[in-house]
Amino acid sequence: MAEYVVFGQATIAPGASLSSNEVKVAGATALWIAVPTWTDSAAITFQNRGDGSETMLDTYDELGQELQLPASTHNRCYPVPGLVGSYEIKVRSGTSGAAQNQTAAETITVFGMR
Repeated sequence: MAEYVVFGQATIAPGASLSSNEVKVAGATALWIAVPTWTDSAAITFQNRGDGSETMLDTYDELGQELQLPASTHNRCYPVPGLVGSYEIKVRSGTSGAAQNQTAAETITVFGMR
């Protein structure tokens, strides 16, 4: 039977665009991210790895587009089915080609079903 799980929080430090920590999501059957009100509006993108030994890679969909959530400064929650099957993820402010440093620390909660 599936259970609700908070997998962890990814933190983007002031002056950075990529979370300093990975969130382990291995075994997830559904994933969502909860984003608080951000100081700096930017799209949200991801890095992931398939197991604990691989390098973190930018995440793309089946059409070759970077997996991206829209920019907003408001609280929001998004399903991210494109990350199911990942071992660990990192969260980025902006895209791989146009990362946006945050002026304040930002914490993103990753939750779902396992």
